[in-house]
Amino acid sequence: IAFAIGANPLLVGAACVSASAASSSYYIGADAVLLTSASTEVTPKGYIDALFPYAGIAYILSTAAYVAAGLIL
Repeated sequence: IAFAIGANPLLVGAACVSASAASSSYYIGADAVLLTSASTEVTPKGYIDALFPYAGIAYILSTAAYVAAGLIL
């Protein structure tokens, strides 16, 4: 698909890996969320609520980095 739309396949692959890692960390039913909330005795919703501002910052920074890399490469 990357070749078909003229995108850099390395950037597309990196974006897919980043999306996969982010979704496993921010999804309320993911093992990372459940294990962390169980070991810290916090509810999964409380964990997600605490993580959300940092996830937003990471989303903004990674989006900017991917756009910049796309323009440079």
